[in-house]
Parts: sequence; structure tokens; C-alpha cells
Amino acid sequence: MPAYTVQDISQRIEELPTLPAIAHRISYLLEDETVDYRKIAALIEQDPPLAVKILRIANSPLHMTLSKVHTIEHALAILGANELRSILSALAVYDFFQQQEGNGFDRKGFWRHAIVCSQIAKYLAHHFRCQDDAIFLSGLIHDIGKIVFDAYFRDDFKQILNLVATQHQSFSTAEKAVLGVTHYQVAAKLLRQWDFPPPGHPPRTISPRPLA
Repeated sequence: MPAYTVQDISQRIEELPTLPAIAHRISYLLEDETVDYRKIAALIEQDPPLAVKILRIANSPLHMTLSKVHTIEHALAILGANELRSILSALAVYDFFQQQEGNGFDRKGFWRHAIVCSQIAKYLAHHFRCQDDAIFLSGLIHDIGKIVFDAYFRDDFKQILNLVATQHQSFSTAEKAVLGVTHYQVAAKLLRQWDFPPPGHPPRTISPRPLA
């Protein structure tokens, strides 16, 4: 029998702290369609590691820029408001869970995989002319529930990894056997709690200056 009910795990997730203040401040600014992107750039530049990650994503080959992106302002113009919000939220989640003791799970490899998935999702969305930026976010955080298990249900997650490795079970099958829920269900709960943009959120660009 699974060691936990869905309610047990949901309650544990509800105990998690909120996202860092900078993510909330920027998300708040992005709600204003007339916001000057220089204000947002100034906030990001207060966090050099975050600025480096934003520049790295903006310089991805999938964005097909004509020249290398060197400034945060240029990066914001390329990424757009919705993609920026998704990136900031996902990076905040990553930074938060990096502070938690792990279980031997390869988190760096996990996030490399997440970034690749997000870029492929963005490419496919562009190819099929789909304007929903939630597709990019979905690629970036589709497996975030695994990190929750690794951080807060370590012994159970070790059993799950063992079942996947030795009995060649899928993650979902092993998770249901050990915990009674899948990482997809946990991720959905967490993302609702942290106010990630839902599918269908209309895409926006960032205006270089307040609109008249």
C-alpha cells in the first residue's frame, strides 16, 4: 500500500514557502502593459547570477538573433513578457530546491534536460504557429514534481529510482506503487499554488517605453 495519500502530499506541498521576492516583483511589473522594460532590467541586474541565466537563454540558437545578446534590456525585448515570467518562475523554483538536501538525484542533469525540452517546445510552437507561451513553460517545468519528491520524500524517491533502474518501470508506475501519486499530479498542485500562468495565457511583448 502507498505510504501517503494525495491529501498528505498536498499538505506537505502547501507548507513550502512562496517564491522569492524578486520573482513576485517582476511578475507584478509585467502585469502592467505600459511598464518600461528598463525597470525590469534594473531589477534583474541586481541579481548577477539571474542576469547571466537570462542572457544565456536569450542567446539560444532557437531565438535566431542576428547578433549576440549582451544586455538584459536586449534580452527582454527578445524573450517577451510571458516567456520572461515563465523563466523567472522556473529559475526561482530551481534555486529554491537547490537549497534542499538531495538524494543522489542528478539535479544538474535534470535542469539541462528541462532547458532542452523548453527550447524544443518553443521551436515546435513556432513551427506550428502556436502563440501560447505556456508551451515554453510546460517544457521547462514538466518534471518539477520529481524535484519535490527528491527534496521532501527522499527515502520514497530512492525506492522509486531503484524500481525505475532495476525493474525498468516507468516513473509514473513506480511513483504510484510507492507514493500513490505521480510527479505530474504533484507538479500541477505546486504550480497552481505558486500562480504559474495557465495554458492559454495571451502572449505579450515588453514595450521599450510606456505607451501613450
